Amino acid sequence: MRTLMLTLCFSLLGAGALLATPEIGEPKEIDLAGVSLGQSTIEILTLARKKRRKLIGPGRRIIDQDSQVQVSVYRVDRGRSLAGRRVVKSQTFMFLNKKLIAVELKYTSKRAYQDYLRALEKQGYEKKKDGVYVGKLVTGDYKDRQVQVKTQTVTSGGRRRRKWYVVIACCYQVLGENVTEENILEAQNKTSTKKAKAAKDALKHMF
Repeated sequence: MRTLMLTLCFSLLGAGALLATPEIGEPKEIDLAGVSLGQSTIEILTLARKKRRKLIGPGRRIIDQDSQVQVSVYRVDRGRSLAGRRVVKSQTFMFLNKKLIAVELKYTSKRAYQDYLRALEKQGYEKKKDGVYVGKLVTGDYKDRQVQVKTQTVTSGGRRRRKWYVVIACCYQVLGENVTEENILEAQNKTSTKKAKAAKDALKHMF
């Protein structure tokens, strides 16, 4: 009888432990090595100073080859991240309208990269085709805004060829609930056309 009761107690304890374990797919905030999408440029610069990390920038680039959105960028110097994680070999912040809309993380360890992708799925991100994951921000002012995470493997050129495992997390909706990539590209193209026309007109008046 005593043995039966002990067995029953352990069984109940085991069931309690299972219930306490977070189930796969439970929404959690995306891990971007110490920063959050939607933070301002000033917040990131201030955080870098507190962490005693040097940032290289500002520079200009497009987010990636698929997204031609032009952004202002800062990169953490010397292969570091603001969170100080050794597995992250490069961390780049991408800003538009002085808000952090994308973060690029680079890994050289395939295992660390795969661990990150598995964590994404556990955080509730759904895997789409071509290495794209889609989820939502779950806390803060931008809760429920959609996040797209693009993943790819890139081999650098030169004598020392190196394979990089790249993650780019992007949320255009920190700029506004209805903002899309198409909206931004349209606005940027109009601005570029106006600037080109103004420069052309200025040249006419010079001669």
